[in-house]
Amino acid sequence: MNKVLIGIVVVISAYLAYGSLTNEEDNTAITAEKSLAIQEEIEETPVPEDVYENTGTTIDGRYVLNITTDTTETSQEFTFSSDGTFELSRQMISPNPALAGSIEGTYFIQGNTINLVFPADRDKKTFSLDTAEMTIKSETELEYGGYIARLD
Repeated sequence: MNKVLIGIVVVISAYLAYGSLTNEEDNTAITAEKSLAIQEEIEETPVPEDVYENTGTTIDGRYVLNITTDTTETSQEFTFSSDGTFELSRQMISPNPALAGSIEGTYFIQGNTINLVFPADRDKKTFSLDTAEMTIKSETELEYGGYIARLD
C-alpha cells in the first residue's frame, strides 16, 4: 500500500513539474499582459485633489466650526494669533450646554498639521484633551475631527 501511495505522489509531482516547465513561456506572456493591465489601471486612477502645501509656521485669524449631528449641536470658534497662542470658545447646544466654555492654549505647526496644546490647569470636564490636531486644508479652511472650520 505504501509503495502505491509513493508511486502516486511521484507521478503527481512529475506531472506538476512538467506542467510548470512547459507553461513557463505562457506565464511570461501572462505576466507581461498583467503588468500592462496594472499600469493602465494606475494611469486611469484619478489623481487626488491638490493637497494644500502650508509653508507658514504660524496662523492668524478666527475660524468658525459648526457641528450638527443626531446627538450633538455645537459652535466653536478657534482664534489663532501669530505669537503661537490660540483661544477656543465653544457653545454647546446639545447634548449638554454645561460643556460650553473658553480656553486659551498654545499651538505649533508642522507641515499641514496644527498641534493644539491645552494648559494643564484647565477644567477637564469641559476641555478633556491635553492636545488636539487640526489639518490646514486651504488658506481659509481647517479640518478638525472630520469637520471644516472656515475663516471668518
